[in-house]
Amino acid sequence: MTGIRDDFLATARSAAGLLREPAVAAAWDAPSALPEFRVSGLAGHLAYQVLALPPILAGPEARERTISLLDHYDRAKWNGAPVDDEFNVRIRDGGEEVAAQGPAALTARVDAVVKELAGTLPGVAPDRPVRLPL
Repeated sequence: MTGIRDDFLATARSAAGLLREPAVAAAWDAPSALPEFRVSGLAGHLAYQVLALPPILAGPEARERTISLLDHYDRAKWNGAPVDDEFNVRIRDGGEEVAAQGPAALTARVDAVVKELAGTLPGVAPDRPVRLPL
């Protein structure tokens, strides 16, 4: 295991560890440090970054030109948008939806996906970047 695969798995395990922190469950319904985001929604948004990968990998290979992560953020229409922008509202609502079953269930789902990916995530050659949807 080397490169992108290892980096993703290490980051996913770190995210899972953050979600398991007792302080997250204790503050689940409280406001987070981000405007209009509750801790639960922010936890769900973080978890989604891991949970989204298996369906992406199962889908068809993208035909669009691959861009760098920095180019992705430069092009993102939500980058710099006001907190009440429709896209930002959808992000917050999506985080809440992912977290709807509570902190224990969310952590269990992320742990299961990390375990699954550790056994199935293919190696990614440096000359074949991974393209994530916008």
